[in-house]
Amino acid sequence: MKNLDTTECGQHLKSPEDLVNMPTFPEGTKSSVARFVTKDIWNEYRHEQDEAGVPFKTQIFSGCKNLDSGIGCYAGSHNSYYKFAKFYDKVIQDYHNHGP
Repeated sequence: MKNLDTTECGQHLKSPEDLVNMPTFPEGTKSSVARFVTKDIWNEYRHEQDEAGVPFKTQIFSGCKNLDSGIGCYAGSHNSYYKFAKFYDKVIQDYHNHGP
């Protein structure tokens, strides 16, 4: 039975607008997006965009569509790292072993 409060991630996604609910990933997905987009992060940022107008959903879409991604996110602008710091700080710490 499908959970109506989540959006299953995978190749069937066509655009960031398909992420209407909390993204969920198949077991074993190892990307940064899969590990660090928590329910709290999702609820805080899902309707937000950075100063350049790039929505959070757009920034995580690659990792939601491409389940074999290593990281799976792309900052929309320099401001993204500040606007979405609760997410990007975790990604950077994990990948580069560098704190805020």
